[in-house]
Amino acid sequence: MPSLAEVAGRLCRQPPPKGISPEGFRFFQELWAHYPSCSEQWTRVIPAAVWDRASPLRSKPGEPLLGIEDIRFDALPILRLWKRLVGLFEPLEEAGMDPVVASRSFFASRLDDPDPKVLIGGCLLRPFLYRAAQKASSLIDTDGWTGGTCPVCGGAAYHGLIQSDTRQRILACGKCHFMWSFPRIRCPFCDNADQELLGFYLDEEEPRVRIDFCRACRRLLPVTIQEEGTGFPLLVYDHLVANNLQRSIERRGS
Repeated sequence: MPSLAEVAGRLCRQPPPKGISPEGFRFFQELWAHYPSCSEQWTRVIPAAVWDRASPLRSKPGEPLLGIEDIRFDALPILRLWKRLVGLFEPLEEAGMDPVVASRSFFASRLDDPDPKVLIGGCLLRPFLYRAAQKASSLIDTDGWTGGTCPVCGGAAYHGLIQSDTRQRILACGKCHFMWSFPRIRCPFCDNADQELLGFYLDEEEPRVRIDFCRACRRLLPVTIQEEGTGFPLLVYDHLVANNLQRSIERRGS
């Protein structure tokens, strides 16, 4: 996984994707720019004792490493990030939202939950989960992990990657951004492996990003096609790039 600083640095150099307002994208860039420094004390949110349980993950592939009881939602680093978030978007303070409740709601929710608490909670908790995923990537063995949910936090996949060299499909968690391999001919949401019910949509203007679909569960997954000879893709940006095509598909009801 690239560092938060690398992601933030690359993100600040990108233009607004099609369908995303310049103001909205600027907020997104500034939020990620805060993440590297705000998450330096991430172990105050996810204590080091959690990592003592990393190795059992090899023998219990159905159980993610982190549970809701492992996270200190009232930790000072989260509250500090909340103040910075309010500085970026002042109406949040007027809304009277509780950052502790919002962070907990995000961890416990589905990724597509439109509740404002969940959206704000994601802004607050994501950098700390990201740091935890980085730590976990050097400790756990995911070879036996066959599920479509994240082995670190249990979150659902929000984006995929087809690697240029192996053509293997990698899933990225929508909560902590941890990445793990997953069969290409299989739906990560319902486990459907019937090739007749699986496929993808492409946008000719953005050929490096496609939308995988499953007709069995009617779920969509944006996927980046890594180009030969390029570095690791910036998935958080590609996810925004895919948003325009995904909304078009959803409007058509395909």
